[in-house]
Amino acid sequence: MAAGYTTLFCYIVYTIGHFIFMRRVCKTCMDGEKVYSIKILLAMTLAFLTLGCAFLAAYQSIVVRAGMILVIFSVVLVERRYIISGVKFVLGRKK
Repeated sequence: MAAGYTTLFCYIVYTIGHFIFMRRVCKTCMDGEKVYSIKILLAMTLAFLTLGCAFLAAYQSIVVRAGMILVIFSVVLVERRYIISGVKFVLGRKK
C-alpha cells in the first residue's frame, strides 16, 4: 500500500513539474500562447480522480464495476463525435 501512495505522490510531482515546464516553454517559444486551459486540465484531473475513487470503492463487486464500465463505454459511444472533434482540435493546435 505504501508503494502505491509513493507512486501516486511521485506522479503528482512529475505532473506539476511538466506543467511548469510547459508554461515556461510557451512563454519563451510561443509568445505566451496558452496551449491548454488550466480549467480544462483541472476538470480532467478531477474527473479521473473521481473515477478512480469510484472504481476503488466498487472493488469488491464485479457487477458494480462492470456496470460502471458499461456506463462509461455508453457515454463515450454517444459522445464520440464530440470527443473526436476535441482530439482533432488539440492535434491541430500542435502544428
